[in-house]
Amino acid sequence: MADGGSSLWRVLSEAYVSLKGLLRYKEALFWVIAFPILWYTLSVAVWGSPNPPTVNVGVYNADPADGAGNLSKALVDAMRESGLFHLRFYNSSGALLEAVERGRVDAGLEIPGNFTESILEGVPARVVEVYERSSWGDFSSQMLDGFLHAFTDSIRSRAVNMSIHYLTLASPNATAAGGWANWSQYAVRWLRFIDRPLHVEAREITPPLLATPRGVRAYMAVSMMGVEALFIGLFAGTQALAERKRSGALDVILASPMRGWELVAADTLSALALVGVSSLAVALYSLPAGARYAVEPGRLALAVALLALGTLFTIGVGLLAAPLARTPEGATVIANAIAFPAMFVGGIVMPPTVLPGPLRAFAENWPLGRALEAARQALVGQATPSEALAAAAPAVAGVVVVYALGVIVYRRLLASAVEYH
Repeated sequence: MADGGSSLWRVLSEAYVSLKGLLRYKEALFWVIAFPILWYTLSVAVWGSPNPPTVNVGVYNADPADGAGNLSKALVDAMRESGLFHLRFYNSSGALLEAVERGRVDAGLEIPGNFTESILEGVPARVVEVYERSSWGDFSSQMLDGFLHAFTDSIRSRAVNMSIHYLTLASPNATAAGGWANWSQYAVRWLRFIDRPLHVEAREITPPLLATPRGVRAYMAVSMMGVEALFIGLFAGTQALAERKRSGALDVILASPMRGWELVAADTLSALALVGVSSLAVALYSLPAGARYAVEPGRLALAVALLALGTLFTIGVGLLAAPLARTPEGATVIANAIAFPAMFVGGIVMPPTVLPGPLRAFAENWPLGRALEAARQALVGQATPSEALAAAAPAVAGVVVVYALGVIVYRRLLASAVEYH
């Protein structure tokens, strides 16, 4: 028990010394606090109100008509060929509504079962738009509404030409007694249909937090916390021994009772503390910038745990790369060489959904990216804490393996230093 207390004291003391040494340098303060705030500000300015050229639209088509006369198919094909929409298809009205509510699509279009039949019989056909009450939901609805009006114009044009053709052929002399009256009633009904061939209904729903500007800014803030976990963890791992060798602190440590695992624990603890300080600075800065989080205790605790998990992973990666670094400068080069590409293709500052196939697969399975996405879903998205935890579960194995391998490499490096010493 006493030995356990001594180990804890040595770990905390070394972590304190490490943090105190880092915070002496203005450069460290810049990277821990100023850099994430500046990057977050730039991200909000550039991407805080995104307006991508395409809209994800969910479609539920209940129209059973088939063949060349299927006008609902013509509508869906026209949407696909326009290049304005990415279409996802659902097999029920409820599934479509859930997809819009959960943010899986930006807007929804429900085509009823009598769509083609109504148009062919000269009765105004009905479709239902589903969208969120938010700036992006309004934009998506406007895109869809504009397209439907264009499609309506094409139907109207064909109907007008058809009307002209039949009205030209018809005359009182060509019909039996009373026939013209029946024909005129049909003509009136047809012309009313031409005036309004589609009746578009709009159903407004309350958007999830992620679909609002406040949610987008919170999402970016959590992403910035992931950037700090990436850089701080990598630098802590790659420079674990290099900096101590140069400063001469390693000689003092090797002559003390401190053991290898205690040194790793101290470095890990100091890195987690720096990530915590940086994340707190970003979170506090993002609030007056308009960010809003789902801060229930369970969600907050899970997000903190996932961020710590991601930091452990990057520390492990840094420890694995440490044998390549002979000097602190070399460690810096190696850490940056890993961090900057990973920041963009690892699901940190860019969501996996916008990346091409192979890079998307990497981002979705890279432990830090997966843990960070789960944290974002817990704090900003629609996922419940249990759903976010389940989504992050595969990352845990990766973290354990990488961190354990990193510790083994570190202890071997330390053993080599002992022999040299």
